[in-house]
Order: sequence, then C-alpha cells, then structure tokens
Amino acid sequence: MQNYKFNFVKRKTTKFEFVPRYSKLNNIMVVSRNLFYLARSLFLSLIVLFIFLFSLNLIFKYLLSNVNIKIERFSFEIPFLKTEKFLIIKDNLYIVFNNGKKELVETNIDSKVLPVLTGIELNEKRPKHKNAFLQALRIKNKYLSKISEVNLKDPENIVLITVDGKKIYMGNTITNEKMKNLYFVLDRIDRQYTYMDLRYKNRVIIK
Repeated sequence: MQNYKFNFVKRKTTKFEFVPRYSKLNNIMVVSRNLFYLARSLFLSLIVLFIFLFSLNLIFKYLLSNVNIKIERFSFEIPFLKTEKFLIIKDNLYIVFNNGKKELVETNIDSKVLPVLTGIELNEKRPKHKNAFLQALRIKNKYLSKISEVNLKDPENIVLITVDGKKIYMGNTITNEKMKNLYFVLDRIDRQYTYMDLRYKNRVIIK
C-alpha cells in the first residue's frame, strides 16, 4: 500500500476595512466644536466677572459716599477700585484718583475732604515731579487724614502741611513707612512744635 504524505498549508487571508473619509472629518469637527464651546464659556465667564467687578465698584462708591464709617486700625484699600486721593487747584478744581486719573470737580464739593496737591502741573511731564506724584498716589488714605496739603514743588524736598498748619519735611521720598512713623509721633506728641523732619532714615526730628 502506497503511503501518501499530506502537507497542510495554512493560508493567510488579509482583511481590508474601508473607513469612510467623512468619519475622519467628523472627528475634526467634534474637536473644533469642543474648542468653540470652551472659548465661548471663557468669554462669557470674563463678561460675568467684569459685570461683578463693576457692580462691586459701584457698591463701594455708594457706601463710601453715603455711609460715614471711620476705621483707623483695620483699614485697607482695594487697588483696582478708583478711590479719591487728592485735589489739584489749577484754574479749576480737579480730583485725583489712586490710579492717576484726574476729573473736573463739581462746584459743590467740600475742599476739606481731601488734601490738596500743589507744586505740579495738571499733566506733569517732568521726571522727578512725576515720580514724586506717583509716590504720593501710593500713600494709604489712613495716612492722609491729618494732612491738608502735599507740596511737590521741590521733589528733592517734599513738604506736607498738617491740618493745624505745621510743616513736615519728607526729603526726596514720600512712603507709607515714613507716614507710619509720622502718625506714630503725631499720636503721642504732647508739646508745641514748629516743624518735623523725616529726611533721615527711621528718625523723626521735632523742633
């Protein structure tokens, strides 16, 4: 009997899958749509935040102008709010805000509410005078309650006038640290004086 050998050959079959072209386009459209929704959400969030900050600004301005609250120890300022700082008298009366903006003041304002800023132009361009002006804007409102005038005529020697007419020599800088030292002395001085000198670091000279 003849023996037969059988060789079994396993054939590989290749399958082809056809992916419609539009499915790839759909994926791109989905990503684009998601990015659009994300951008729209961010835009709407910014609008809501702007409206909230604007409303908060109006509320604070209303409270500051209609409610008489005096806080000495725990006073604070919010930088982004436009709060009044000084008055400038140049032909007309202008109010200066903490962000440097100036507005013409109505005639019915009480000029005793804010200290007067003197010795500078309305739109100051001189570098030293402008630098002194910017320093004055950074002074906290609580350190200006006893000051009637800030004279920047000589930026190398800034002079403050207190509400009782005394002169305070500040030198070429006016900072919150200096003003803090000044108020510390003003609250404790128990004798008559002509002027105070704060031109030296961490020292207050009284004469």
